Amino acid sequence: MLGLLGQTGKLSRSEIAKLLSLGPATVTAQVRKLISDGYVRELAVDARSGAGRPRIPVELIPDAALVIGVSVTPTSLITVTMLIDGTILNARSHVFDPSQHVVEQFSGVVNDQRAALDHPERVIAVGISISGAVDQALSTVRISTTLNWQDFDLGPQLQRAVGLPVFVSNDLFALSTREVSFGFGHDRDDFLLLGLGYGVGLGIVNRRRVFSGSGGSSTEFGHMSVDINGPLCVCGNYGCLQVYAGLAELLQQAPGHPAAGNLAQLQARLEVDPDRELVEFMQEIGHRLGRSVGGIVNLLGIGTIIIAGETTCLWPAMSEGFNRGLHGTVLKFLHPVEVTVKTWTESEDAVGAAGLALHNAISLNVPLHARGRLPQTATE
Repeated sequence: MLGLLGQTGKLSRSEIAKLLSLGPATVTAQVRKLISDGYVRELAVDARSGAGRPRIPVELIPDAALVIGVSVTPTSLITVTMLIDGTILNARSHVFDPSQHVVEQFSGVVNDQRAALDHPERVIAVGISISGAVDQALSTVRISTTLNWQDFDLGPQLQRAVGLPVFVSNDLFALSTREVSFGFGHDRDDFLLLGLGYGVGLGIVNRRRVFSGSGGSSTEFGHMSVDINGPLCVCGNYGCLQVYAGLAELLQQAPGHPAAGNLAQLQARLEVDPDRELVEFMQEIGHRLGRSVGGIVNLLGIGTIIIAGETTCLWPAMSEGFNRGLHGTVLKFLHPVEVTVKTWTESEDAVGAAGLALHNAISLNVPLHARGRLPQTATE
């Protein structure tokens, strides 16, 4: 509802019910709660109402609350501050070392982000997105191979340090949650979100709900073995998608491209003077991804695919192979499959984390008059 009101402006309860395909009683109860919590306000009676019960429009109060989102890479923390209508106020990048004093580094950037605000007291929650398996109920990182973390209770520790609810999630789950509220979820009830970066993941949205498996393992698409005779993966299996399409692995294996090279250098080489061996290498990665995603499309019957992530700058070099693998795998009666590639920015994962924090803070009933109240689900 907040995403809808943030996108469209004022709406009556009946209009909300129609646009979200919800029952009138459900909408009335939820709008009443949002008004009570201070996120939404009623306006004057709509003059267009005509005969019958007058329509009383409601509108979002965008700056009634703020959330902070943090995304984590092996070298940096990216932070954003977001209003409840999805507007991003600022974004910053901070140097990060995942091997020492982690909670202190996180609390420092969160406190800096709050200090830069005119109304820091309006921050109601913090969201963190991480590549890896995350137990969201406990906000604990079960394992992150890119950060070399295992069984790390980051959420509870940071929550105590900053005095705010903290929600830690897998990056693909966070991005998918944001898309439901502020992106494709406005006109797509079901979609797959393929994330390509340091990790390879897949978010699953069915009937506007983001699927979450036991213990946070549902997005680990990168650890699907696609070649039993392939290289050893950090997870212990052989031939996983990760060893082919993970960003670090891709850079190390690219023909003629030294392991010390970076993503921008590889992108430039592909755009300016690609040789045949490199072109075939990128197409083969795309083909593996396309066949694997095609199998998921067949399994779930979801034919809308969003592709996001840092590696999407290389998508022109992978797309032909991906489409060939996808369409050669998907059952014919599920065609056409819709594929959308999102423009990637450095702060995209942090925006996803902020969207998740907003979703969870409201779901767990953190009203504006009780800022700082820590939900038990994030501490026990």
